[in-house]
Amino acid sequence: MRISDMLTAIASWLESPNNEAVLLAEYHEDSLKVVAESFVLAAALIKNAADQVSDIEPPEPSKVTPESVEEIAALAAALDSTGDPQLKKQASVLDELLLSIAAPPPEGRKDLLDARTEELKKKYEDPRKELHEVNKLADSEKAIDKSQMTKEYKIMEAPLSTRYCPDHPGVQIARVGEHMWQCELDKKSYNYETGFELNNGAKVPGGDVSQQTQGINVPYHAIFDTREGRLGYNKAAQDSNSMGLSVEDPAAAMDERFRQIAKTHAWKTLSKEQKLELLMALQGQRDSLLPKSDQAAE
Repeated sequence: MRISDMLTAIASWLESPNNEAVLLAEYHEDSLKVVAESFVLAAALIKNAADQVSDIEPPEPSKVTPESVEEIAALAAALDSTGDPQLKKQASVLDELLLSIAAPPPEGRKDLLDARTEELKKKYEDPRKELHEVNKLADSEKAIDKSQMTKEYKIMEAPLSTRYCPDHPGVQIARVGEHMWQCELDKKSYNYETGFELNNGAKVPGGDVSQQTQGINVPYHAIFDTREGRLGYNKAAQDSNSMGLSVEDPAAAMDERFRQIAKTHAWKTLSKEQKLELLMALQGQRDSLLPKSDQAAE
């Protein structure tokens, strides 16, 4: 048995709660505290000593000698010659054991794998460098680093508003004015409406939550939409434009939509009360699209 193994076993015994000294001191709290602390310190010192001894002590001599290998081979031959199936199985196990002993050490196989890996690296390293030179990868990287496009955020790429500092994640910011927030760490102010510049030089444009739906124009929604109806609506917008009415005139488009709905099969299946209710709803939508001056004139 190696010295380092013996020291490790002693340290494990000291740390075990079932050793005799701990069991004897179990019924006296003060004694138990002293014994436990002493054992922990002693075990740490012994483990450190085991590590040091393991590096300097001579390796343990191998117990596999040529004589023992010959004895195992003779035993395997004797078991195999008996003809008994059970003994033959034991002989095959001994043969496998002899083969594993005769196999080269794993260090040799590791050296072969390392050499193969280095060979493959050299094989692909030169084509990689040539490809980078052809594609001028270094020039592209320098151009990207110098470009300001990567340092400028687009709208909606950065938060429109947040309670945390954009330069210091996790740090709270306090509201000091309309759309103005101040970092509690370095007292830097951020205006989410007009935009600001980060400490790394990146520029964040101004924005607001109301701009998320900017450009979305859905003046009405009808349950009678069909492909023909939508095509008719587009044609009505073109006709209105040719007559001097702009496409932005939603009331004219709504009037055309009234006529399109009246031609659908679904309209004919409605009762008078349902038709009246739908017309009143559409009329209310139409009136809401008109300027206040036009509503008063009507």
